Amino acid sequence: MSQPENQPNEVLKLFTRESQRAEQNRGNANAATPHLNALSLEDYQNACREIIGDQEVLSDEVLKRNIDYMMQDAKLKLNLPKGFKVIVAVLPFSNYGTPMSTEEIKRGDHIKTIIIDPAGRAVSGFSSSASYIHNLLPQSIQETAFEVNYETEDPYSITDTDRQGLANQYTQAYGKLRELFTPLN
Repeated sequence: MSQPENQPNEVLKLFTRESQRAEQNRGNANAATPHLNALSLEDYQNACREIIGDQEVLSDEVLKRNIDYMMQDAKLKLNLPKGFKVIVAVLPFSNYGTPMSTEEIKRGDHIKTIIIDPAGRAVSGFSSSASYIHNLLPQSIQETAFEVNYETEDPYSITDTDRQGLANQYTQAYGKLRELFTPLN
């Protein structure tokens, strides 16, 4: 195993800086797109391990709760529009770099559903401002992203097939993330 490039506190600082940059540029259509390099999986896992410790990283209970929410969300198509992408990520810290508490991790607050618009900005899931936070995630996690697609075009109407399709995609992404974090569980 090679020496990590970034220590856990440095990883948190990278996410915090991007959150702050996004907040400062909120509403500025001319803001430059930052060039963010993906972290190595090892550095990312080490930072998560530092905060999570020996707690379970990706539980079946959190997956079930997130799927149940999707199956019942009346505004699902507005919250997850067609053509947007979704990345399921482990981010056990706030957008200000504050590590989550044991209670927050037990609740599953560290599992984030990052929603990326067609322009490539994370518009929901970590920060209230559009950011490029997802570009800091290791490439192997970015590759678990899936595109939202619905069989019906009506933005207010959603079929059970649409919901189940989205739930299946989310479950697959969660499973891939779980495989990447197996050494931590």
